[in-house]
Amino acid sequence: MTVDDDMEIIEEIEKAKPKTKSNKLDDIRRKLAAKNPELMEAKKNNAIIAYQSTPKGSGLRNDAFWKLGLALKKAGYDYIEIESTLKNIADDSDRRKQIKSIISNLKKAK
Repeated sequence: MTVDDDMEIIEEIEKAKPKTKSNKLDDIRRKLAAKNPELMEAKKNNAIIAYQSTPKGSGLRNDAFWKLGLALKKAGYDYIEIESTLKNIADDSDRRKQIKSIISNLKKAK
């Protein structure tokens, strides 16, 4: 199986999902982001920098990690890409434990 095969499967799954307001908004975000990938990447990098600049031990990293996930969603990234980015950025066990709930809450958020 190749990455292209994976993408086709993901697209088919997305098509099969019932459309809710949140799903429609996610689709619009992805379409807009696809038109300007440089902007999408810049937003991702800015969100990562914002998270990484939050000092450890400040009691703010939990919220900063959530905001990173939210910023990625608003930039047009899909949940698989968001989860992958969060896994790569997670720098302690608390952040890694948050990823599942962040993805779940992002799916509920508008």
